Amino acid sequence: MRSYRALLALALAPALAAAAPTPASPPYDLPALSRADFNRLAVEAGLPLFWVVDSENPGIPDASELAFPNGGPKATASYLPKGVHGKPFEAAYRRLVELRRREAVRAELAAARPTLLETDTSAYTAEERALVARFQTIARLIDQLFELQHGSAGLEKKIPKDDAASRALFWRNHGPWCEAPATENDPFCNATPDFTKRKSLSYPVEGEQDKAFCEALAAAPNAKDLLAPFTVVRPAKTGGYEAVPYARAYAKPMKAIAKELKAAAAGLQSTTEVRLAAYLTAAAKAFETDDWSAADEAWSLMAGSKSAWYVRVGPDETYWDPCGVKAGFHLSFARQDPAAAELKAKLEAIRGDMEKAVAALVAPEVYAAREVGFQLPDFIQVVLNAGDSRSAIGATIGQSLPNFGKVAEESRGRTVVMSNLYTDADSLAAAAEKDALLLDSAALALRDASGAAGRMGTVLHEAMHNLGPTGSWLVGDQKSEAIFGGDLDAILEESKAEIGAVFLMPLLVEKGILTTEQHHQALAAVLSWGFGQLANGLSSSDGRPKTYSHVAAILLSKLVSGGALTWIVAEGDAEGGRFAFDPTKVQDLVKVTMTEIVRIKAAGDKEAGLALDAAATTPEVVASLHVEEITQRFRRFPKATFIYAVK
Repeated sequence: MRSYRALLALALAPALAAAAPTPASPPYDLPALSRADFNRLAVEAGLPLFWVVDSENPGIPDASELAFPNGGPKATASYLPKGVHGKPFEAAYRRLVELRRREAVRAELAAARPTLLETDTSAYTAEERALVARFQTIARLIDQLFELQHGSAGLEKKIPKDDAASRALFWRNHGPWCEAPATENDPFCNATPDFTKRKSLSYPVEGEQDKAFCEALAAAPNAKDLLAPFTVVRPAKTGGYEAVPYARAYAKPMKAIAKELKAAAAGLQSTTEVRLAAYLTAAAKAFETDDWSAADEAWSLMAGSKSAWYVRVGPDETYWDPCGVKAGFHLSFARQDPAAAELKAKLEAIRGDMEKAVAALVAPEVYAAREVGFQLPDFIQVVLNAGDSRSAIGATIGQSLPNFGKVAEESRGRTVVMSNLYTDADSLAAAAEKDALLLDSAALALRDASGAAGRMGTVLHEAMHNLGPTGSWLVGDQKSEAIFGGDLDAILEESKAEIGAVFLMPLLVEKGILTTEQHHQALAAVLSWGFGQLANGLSSSDGRPKTYSHVAAILLSKLVSGGALTWIVAEGDAEGGRFAFDPTKVQDLVKVTMTEIVRIKAAGDKEAGLALDAAATTPEVVASLHVEEITQRFRRFPKATFIYAVK
């Protein structure tokens, strides 16, 4: 017996065969041109087209709405033999879209200021120069692996040969997608003419990689495996999804990196680099076996060694990931900067005091102080960043790793501050000009032009990642990421770190590590940082919250509501207002906020976490923070994009 479906198909066959294919209509599966852009670009392209009105189908040009200046009837016949559904008009429309796309690409590139970070190796030993050369190769391989994770590998082949700007964007951004605040939401901003959508290889590329998909993974019976940081998610033969380890999913590129790491280790003969060689060997094995814990153990032992180098290579941070859980491959390769040894020793002596101060914010049954053995920050001078560490715009200036595994759970990780970033004359001058646009004269008098005060805030921020309830803190049998979800967990952890850094500053004054003047300079640097984050926008093009922008909103909204930060419109101020700042009011406000954050993280109170974040990002609060004014003023300045070079 024929099935019902087969009979239905036979019945419909004549009708389907007779039906003509639906003609293509503007915008032909492309971003839709506005009428203003259509007319402007038609002139630029030398096309005799003019979109007169937009009334019939809003946003879509119709034949009845078009005119042909200087073209006459011949132009009408040429461009509209079949109306806007014909190939001639479609080709013209696509030409205009391509012009608009290239405009957006150039705007994306112009939003960043190339900033050279050059390392002079002329005084290095032969062994050291060989190591640098080896890591230049490893950096290229890490970039390629991260682009594979990112879902952008191979997409550069779509870029037209004459489009150098799109190639530059692709290399800078690890793919065709735009990231500058003013262009990331522009539908035309893409390095590929077909406007390839962002899809990570961490998950199946079929279907959406959105919040609903991430929530579905979290609700799956094997959610723990699916959300593990060192796996990819693939359809299972038996239905649903399964987790595939990185070393199997990315076997070929990971083995190539392992080979180079082994060669780098073999090239180290110096007796001062025994621990570095051991780490590189362990990291090479991890790239073959996914044994990242063993690599972390070897890496943690490098702290306090006599090595001249800082190296971290592997998968770590998760901010790039659509679900905020998969670790991105990166390389940070740097020289140790011994200048901060004295500060590091002073801070190490009060690690326990810092932990006790955080724990004292809440009752012992909520969170009790632990023995902490983390390393205080090393100051390093970056030579090369690659993969997830090589940001399209800006760069991470402080980092505490690892995020996962036994070393992290036992607070034996390492923290670094990148001391040679944003110290060039252009960056310092831009920072001063931005502050002058947003702070009144009294607040400006607090700032430290050298940038050293800001680095103190970075040191404390990174130390705070190891204090209080960390990512390895358990509520029941669940870690914070499982309780809060990737995005909220990141916002709460980074809020703990940034607001906690401000909270700890008076303790450093009490211990004689900071003067009151340095304390206030560090607070002014925190304001500058916060303004910059707000200027980046609160959410990305895919609707996900930008972690640090939300952190800035939480902190600065508390300062505004408590009167520590006040918008003043002085007579004759052409900009229309600036912030006045009272540093004496900060501590009480920060203590209340920090107490709330520690309690939320320690108790796993997701609803309170959501409420804290939501309260700082309402339209009313955003208006009180003058985000529009901050954004408008900051976008006058291109952001730094770092170019790493070896001399």
